[in-house]
Amino acid sequence: MLGGFIKSVGDVLARGGKPPMFDVPPTLPGLQAVTAADLVARAGITVPPAGVQTTSQLFDYKLNTEQDMLGATQLIAHALPEKLALKWAADSARLVEAKLPPGQKEALAAAQAFQARPSLATREAAALAFEKAGPHGPGGLAAKAASLANIPDGPDIPGADKLVPVSVAGAVITAVALSPRTAPKLPDRPPPLKLDLPSADLPKEPLLPVLPRSGSPSAAKNAAAFKPFIDRGLELASG
Repeated sequence: MLGGFIKSVGDVLARGGKPPMFDVPPTLPGLQAVTAADLVARAGITVPPAGVQTTSQLFDYKLNTEQDMLGATQLIAHALPEKLALKWAADSARLVEAKLPPGQKEALAAAQAFQARPSLATREAAALAFEKAGPHGPGGLAAKAASLANIPDGPDIPGADKLVPVSVAGAVITAVALSPRTAPKLPDRPPPLKLDLPSADLPKEPLLPVLPRSGSPSAAKNAAAFKPFIDRGLELASG
């Protein structure tokens, strides 16, 4: 899912500047009880060096050494408990709400309604809002995550444990892409995603955008664009 949403996240801004430093707390009590190794396997990212053992060390390495904003976003989305992950998606969408068309705003509202009262009715409403808004913006993706979440009065959705983090990460990434002042408002009816590959040849893993080289000016600007969103994720992870 992530690859088709935004092809140029790594080029959010163009030149210069030092990369921001991310303050990763030494403990993250808001996270699920997972080891760094388990989290790497779950998120499907590159294995870090052997000295990186705790989740805090893993986030610090991804953010401040590799400057891999996409990898860090995926890690946080997979590490947060479902309730906090849904909140991160909605909070990210709210940061760029002024640039969302009506359908995306309605989807965001549906996602927030589910968070306020998780139920079969609000989950179904989130699913309908996603169908209307589509997967091209953070409001729709926040609603998609809500439409897959666990509820007290209905059945679990098969595969939701894998699909919810992907939708949450997508919501954050699309919000980042809309965040620069130069980014245009999301159109009401964006063109459908097209991949120049026969369906039989589609890769099993998401197609991710090319990341800027660590230490480059583009990487610094990319990190600056992601920072308020990542900081919110770390705040939620801090409990």
